[in-house]
This record gives sequence, C-alpha cells and structure tokens, in this order.
Amino acid sequence: MSNRKLFETLAIIAVTATVLVFILISPLLVSVAADFKPGRHTWADLANVGQAFGGAAAVVSALALAGIAGSLVLQWRQTRAEQIFAIRERHFELVRLGIERPELIQALGARSDPTQAVIFAYASLWMGHWASHWDLGVIDEKSLRPILRDFFKSPQIREWWNEYGREWSSFTTAKRLRFVQIINHEWSAAVESAQTRPQA
Repeated sequence: MSNRKLFETLAIIAVTATVLVFILISPLLVSVAADFKPGRHTWADLANVGQAFGGAAAVVSALALAGIAGSLVLQWRQTRAEQIFAIRERHFELVRLGIERPELIQALGARSDPTQAVIFAYASLWMGHWASHWDLGVIDEKSLRPILRDFFKSPQIREWWNEYGREWSSFTTAKRLRFVQIINHEWSAAVESAQTRPQA
C-alpha cells in the first residue's frame, strides 16, 4: 500500500473513531451544557436541551455517511488499480514472449522484419507502462514530457507511433485522452525536429 493510500485509510479511521466517541459521550456533553443536576432538573428538561442539538446530530450523521462513502471510493480505486495492474501484467507477458520469440510476432502479421517487430513490441510495452502510471497519478505531465522527448529521438520509435498511435486514441476517458494528446504533441515535435535537422 502506498503512503497516500495509507494516509487516506488512517484519516477515515480517525474520523470514524472521533464520530463514534462523540456519539457515546453526547449525553454527558448535553448534561454539562444544561448544567443538569438530579433533583434540580428533570430528565424532561434534559430532553428539551437535547432536542436543541438536533442539528449537531444531523451533522454527525452526515459525517458518518461521508466516511462510509469515502471508504467505498477508496475500495473502488484500489479494485480498479488492481484490475489495471492485472491487465498490464498479461500484456507484459505477451510482449515479453514476442520479444523472446520474434517469430510469434511475425505470425500475427505485425512485421516482416524480426528486429523491427521486437522494437515495436518493446515500445508498446513502455508506453503501456507509462499509461498505467498516468492513470494511477504516479506520473504527471511535467515528468512525462521529458521522457517522451527522449523516447521519440529514435526514428524507429517515431515510426511505431505513426503506425500504431491511432489505436491509443481509442480510449474515451478524459484522463487518457489527455495522455494521448501529450504523446502526439511530443511526437509531432520530434518529427518536425528530425525533418529540420541537417543530414550528416
């Protein structure tokens, strides 16, 4: 578990514990607020004071519901992250098998050149790795752009994105679409730079 998830979990536990403690000692707090003394005040007086705290009770209930909702959101995010990780693991195994045995990639009709087929598979693997980090918020745009600039210095990598980049644009989530926009921008800049660079 990451430090961020651990902090969020501990925060939810702390809020929940605080709410429970507050609920348990609320009768005592009400009696103190009403200056309740047996023989001087009746429990009916205390009940009247307690009704004045109905708004506070509603707030406490709302906090409890918020805590439950936050816990459910965290569980959903963790489940989603585990699903993404499992998919990436399967993808990694397939690509690794293709790298170890390029004839398998050729059998799929991907490339006639075994060396280029391996490079393309390796590029896809790296892009998937960065996409996972992007989806989970591990890497941001500021960190991603320098990585892509170095990545697209290779002519073969630029060719790979030119051929397969459209497949990456099929995602519909706003976060992933932004990821692809950044890639396309850095790829276009790399292509333009290569075209204007003096030939040796």
